[in-house]
Amino acid sequence: MSVHLALLFVQLCFGGFHVAAKSTVALMHPLALACLRVALATPLLLGNAAWFDKRLVPPRRYMPHLALIGLLGVTINQLLYLVGVRMTTATNAAILIPSIPAFAVLVALVLRVESVSRARLLGVGLSMAGALLLLRPQQLTVAAQGDTALGNLLVLLNCLSYSGFLVLQRPLHQFLPWRTVIAWAFVFGSM
Repeated sequence: MSVHLALLFVQLCFGGFHVAAKSTVALMHPLALACLRVALATPLLLGNAAWFDKRLVPPRRYMPHLALIGLLGVTINQLLYLVGVRMTTATNAAILIPSIPAFAVLVALVLRVESVSRARLLGVGLSMAGALLLLRPQQLTVAAQGDTALGNLLVLLNCLSYSGFLVLQRPLHQFLPWRTVIAWAFVFGSM
């Protein structure tokens, strides 16, 4: 039962995130919010990695890869999303975010990081169809010009950046603990 409550809590938080982000960027510049989020998260993630993984600093040979995923998953991801959601609507962001699995499959195919089976493509298609059924994409506000269209594009680019982060971090997990990978992605992303 507690697992189900935790999953429900996470889904409610994730679902409400777009509304909270939209409200927050109306009061605070997106860059300031991104910096605040990273400044708070980075020491917590480093402490968590040091506590559980007992080794805080990964070998030097992994640093360029960690820097790349930090750039994609922390810096670019957050800036594109926060600037995008400031320019578009929370509903539009919620409709566009389910494109992440499709972009992840595309990035994995292009980079040949992993093979993509028909079953995986079917699974991604079904999950996106379910999300779109719930979100009703006919509510997507698209203006041919102006802030809303640019905001929608930035949120989509955010989805592509985050997908790159997801795909490119996977090979690191063969050599480094996941907590260390995430912590160091934030260290580099904060730079």
